[in-house]
Amino acid sequence: VKVLINDALNQHSKDTTALHDYALRSRGARIIPEFTSETFWKLSVGHRWLLRVRSLITGIDLHSLHGLSAETVLLDDMKHGGCWACPGSHIQLGISLPHRVFVDQVTIDHEPLPVAQDITTAPRNVVIWGLIHSDESIVIISFKYDIFHQTHIQTFAVSREIISLQVDFDVIVVEVTSNWGSQVATCMYRVRIHGSPI
Repeated sequence: VKVLINDALNQHSKDTTALHDYALRSRGARIIPEFTSETFWKLSVGHRWLLRVRSLITGIDLHSLHGLSAETVLLDDMKHGGCWACPGSHIQLGISLPHRVFVDQVTIDHEPLPVAQDITTAPRNVVIWGLIHSDESIVIISFKYDIFHQTHIQTFAVSREIISLQVDFDVIVVEVTSNWGSQVATCMYRVRIHGSPI
């Protein structure tokens, strides 16, 4: 069954955007730990015990959420259940791009709805920040990822107002301000940053 699910996921995760991804690890993108939320596998013994209790109460195997690092979202090899999971419904992820980019679109990938283990952990409301200087940032785009949309790979265009500022970024922060209902965890599969290099 797992092989069939992974085959279906691979079929659905074919790159249909045809856009260059600057947030790809193989192209030099990296996670910035100081801008990134705690990962489930880094939880203390007390938090892991609480996770076991919540698993028993909710009936959802929350242990499957832990174990993958934040770098998972920078890979182009999506696997069933292969998400970066963080505790809570409000998380963030810092990404160092390989070089400065004029960002014009952002893509979020998640598991396709038919094979998703728990849709409540999918990101819902997302804000993308760009760091201008070490102490100054601007909102590049905010959007709603729709878990019920016909496609699980969704691309969002940056507004003309932001593009007209002609500000380039080499550090991006992805902030998920809410998910689809889970108070326990939020799961990210892939984030793609598109645009033009300077």
